[in-house]
Amino acid sequence: EISSDSRKVSLIDVRSTEEFRVNPIDKARHIPMELLIDSVDEFPEHETIFFVCQSGKRSKDAVRQLLPLLPDRKLYSVKGGIDAMESGLENISNRDESDLA
Repeated sequence: EISSDSRKVSLIDVRSTEEFRVNPIDKARHIPMELLIDSVDEFPEHETIFFVCQSGKRSKDAVRQLLPLLPDRKLYSVKGGIDAMESGLENISNRDESDLA
């Protein structure tokens, strides 16, 4: 959990266990894609949730899968994933983008 200006934010890493073990993200909660739907009840109710993976594809899929289950939540995918973060890019794609529909 990360706090920013009194808003609570969660960062969830959906990479595989091996990927997370090799390159963990500080303050990220690790929930592999294959366990994501089963973990939906564990997501904090009043937090903005960012999903991240290596390239952004799985995190975008995570948002797509969770939107029907959590329609009132603020769910975002880190566009370009860890690759973009390591390149110094700050790209966030949200659920309102047409490519997430």
